[in-house]
Amino acid sequence: MLQYSLAILPAILLLLVNKPALALAAFVVLGQGHFLLTYLYQYRGGKITRFYMSAYAIGLPLAYVIAVYLPLTYLLILTTIVFAVHYFYDEARIMTGNNYHLSLLLIVPPILFFLSYLLYEQLHIDTFIATLVITGGILLQIWYRFGPAPFMQQYVLITNAISILLYILYVRGGTVPSELILGAIIIHHYATWYIFQYKKLRQNTDRVSKYLTDVLTVNAILIVGYILYVSNQNFAALEYLYGINFFYAWTLLHIIFASHDLLHAVRIRLKKLV
Repeated sequence: MLQYSLAILPAILLLLVNKPALALAAFVVLGQGHFLLTYLYQYRGGKITRFYMSAYAIGLPLAYVIAVYLPLTYLLILTTIVFAVHYFYDEARIMTGNNYHLSLLLIVPPILFFLSYLLYEQLHIDTFIATLVITGGILLQIWYRFGPAPFMQQYVLITNAISILLYILYVRGGTVPSELILGAIIIHHYATWYIFQYKKLRQNTDRVSKYLTDVLTVNAILIVGYILYVSNQNFAALEYLYGINFFYAWTLLHIIFASHDLLHAVRIRLKKLV
């Protein structure tokens, strides 16, 4: 669990600095690095099949349309909903192993609190009373079925703390931009993924060396690209990579195509229909 604690430090630092513009730049640049590395390892692992490419060829223009025509506020909300499920499920699964029912129960409260804060801060829609009622019922169900042990896990303690913080911010009138909070959570997700990959490879010196080289090279290229994008109008076309609307669209694509179980289920369903 030490590695998990280290992964949350960048997120805490980002919140303490309280610079939304810096948070935006950090999670866009590092996010594109995360996406590219995921695609790279999918390719090396033989997971980019003909069906994968066909589905991506459909998803890419749809993502472009969403990025161009969906207002930023609604694009933010859509991306947050999809990312929240992806993020909290991954984190809960890492913490609770293969107990998927417990993992699903654990992810609902933090997702509800974050979405409630997002809706309140962005659209002035107040759903916190409903969130408190639903969360109370879920926590009672977890206690009844699994006892008090799950509440002592580090993941649960951290997400409960996040939920309490969001409620406090709501009581204070939503004074912290939801984009900043989302950025911090996204940064934590990146850090967790990098540490998780490193732990899988650290016993093999050659593989871990190649992994570290990949991480440093891809992120260095993207950082340089972002500097050129914000400082030189000759690189305005990089808007499709670094522009916030397009980044949210890239995020949706990444989440969908990183969900191997979902893609497999869709493929099986299409075969049955045919």
